[in-house]
Amino acid sequence: MAYVKTVVCLANSIKQHPGRCIAGREWLEGDKIGGWIRPVGNRPGDHVMPSEFSCDKRAPRLLDIIEVPLLKPVPHDHQVENHLVDAKPWKRVGELPYERLPELLEAPPSLWINNHANDTEHGFYNCLTPAEAAEQNFSLTLIRPRNCVAIVDSATWEGVTKKKYHARFQHENVEYVLSITDPMVTDVLYKKDVCEYPLENVDLCVSLTEPNLKEKNPRCYKLVAAVFSERPLLR
Repeated sequence: MAYVKTVVCLANSIKQHPGRCIAGREWLEGDKIGGWIRPVGNRPGDHVMPSEFSCDKRAPRLLDIIEVPLLKPVPHDHQVENHLVDAKPWKRVGELPYERLPELLEAPPSLWINNHANDTEHGFYNCLTPAEAAEQNFSLTLIRPRNCVAIVDSATWEGVTKKKYHARFQHENVEYVLSITDPMVTDVLYKKDVCEYPLENVDLCVSLTEPNLKEKNPRCYKLVAAVFSERPLLR
């Protein structure tokens, strides 16, 4: 039976353009905060399309409180938060004040498993094997990192040079380097030179993806899906 979940938007990140990965915490009666919800589409990759996530004629913004029509829970391995979207409009019903964001912070002892420090060219402790990921019981968390910096780098593939964006930070005394998929942040970093830029007093929504089946040895990647800051970043 179809149902509606009211969700505080904590991620609206780039995924198979123009698709997005949208996720947040459930907003319960009495202004209480519930568990994580990730609306997903019925397609490979599970991303939602603009026709599905349009909310009052625009995409949901971070901290928007939105009503999301859903069809059924569709948990898959570590992505236990997934719910299949219904083909009905989303509705914005409010906004979480930034000063309440600390109420949503979590403190997992680790960002999943840290067995693969240098398996990828740019990341550090940024991936799991599908078998390792299947043993996890969550795929989204909101943390307050330490010593966070944004890294603007570039790479050339088949003669085309593109910028890449990563966050380097510490969580529970472990250093991570993860790709940033928050479009509000990457749009700012796109205009910056290749360099490192401090990110002070930020909170991060970190997501663990489904396996990338295009790879010879598929991995599930840890991503920075959203960056929260009370002040504009890097202006």
